[in-house]
Amino acid sequence: MLFVLLVAFTLVACGDDEAVIVTSSSSSDASSSEALSSGSAMSSSTISGSAASSSEALSSGSAVSSSATSSNAASSSQLASSSAISSSVVSSSSAPVSVSFSGLTANGSSGTVTTTELTLTFDVEPVGLAIGDITVTGATKGSLSGTGTTRALTVSDIMVGNGETISVAIANPTGYVISGSPKNVVAYRYLHDFSSVSYRDMATIPGGTFSQVPTSGNTFEHTITGFKMGKYEVTYELWNTVYEWALTHGYLFANAGKEGHDGTAGAAPTTAKFEPVTTINWRDAIVWCNAYSQMEGKTPVYCSDSGYTTPIKNSQDGSYASSVNTTAGSFDNPYLKWDADGYRLPTEGEWQYAASYKDGTSWTPYNYASGATADYSDTTATGQVAW
Repeated sequence: MLFVLLVAFTLVACGDDEAVIVTSSSSSDASSSEALSSGSAMSSSTISGSAASSSEALSSGSAVSSSATSSNAASSSQLASSSAISSSVVSSSSAPVSVSFSGLTANGSSGTVTTTELTLTFDVEPVGLAIGDITVTGATKGSLSGTGTTRALTVSDIMVGNGETISVAIANPTGYVISGSPKNVVAYRYLHDFSSVSYRDMATIPGGTFSQVPTSGNTFEHTITGFKMGKYEVTYELWNTVYEWALTHGYLFANAGKEGHDGTAGAAPTTAKFEPVTTINWRDAIVWCNAYSQMEGKTPVYCSDSGYTTPIKNSQDGSYASSVNTTAGSFDNPYLKWDADGYRLPTEGEWQYAASYKDGTSWTPYNYASGATADYSDTTATGQVAW
């Protein structure tokens, strides 16, 4: 079940080349061998040259014959060299080596230490294995190190819950065939102790169908699946607890938030810590939701990629301070992992459904404060349920 988040904001909690050697018996065998060692394109001219040299040697008598014999000795030496080259060519095109990906383990400890490194074990050293040959699902891969039959692979941004599995798949490096891929391993997440933080309660909202009044367009019947929503608006205490943790774990925010309407941005919580966090924007809220999810060992919802492997961790506006970034995967148009168990903001439909809900058959009108007995223009009725 997904969990949703309230803002003043509210939360929702939401796998063969053949080597051929041409030889000649003439006195120019050496030249032939040299030509062969420099490439097959020279073979024809070498053979022709050998024939010409051979004719000249035969017509010049015994002295030349003796010279030819001496030349033939050199030819034998060159042929031996050519044979060595041939042997090397055959060896380099031999069958690939079979390697078994035999083991995968992860460091870390459930609830206390987040997994940061995976150990890959093989039965034969996979020489040439590179980080580009490896695909990790459920976390972001980092660097690869080690020699022999083990490799250490660093990982970050675990995208599965504490105690759930991530997967490692290996493509075949040049000259090798890897079996036993992919493999799964249990990954661990640090779970923050929120026992000292108040007003984190979640209310269960049963599913149902209601008449939704949109901000534009006609009223329509909308069926909502059950979900959980923060019982209270996000307090500054909760916001700041997550915010400070996030800053040390790769997150960046455009706004630090403050207590209610008169707090100091980014300051430590005071006696007013139960007031709702204010002066943040939607971008800050979704990044904060991802951090809150990770602190609790849940899977973040808002991602920058369609494979949901990279949570959005930066809400700083940059060149989009006064415009919308429509790029898919940006903080204004993120990919949402709807089946994740992490926190997110409620949809318009979920917000209105929860605010209107009474008993599943009768509903508070859309222009009433939630729980009020009259519309928002009635200050007395509104004042009983809002401030």
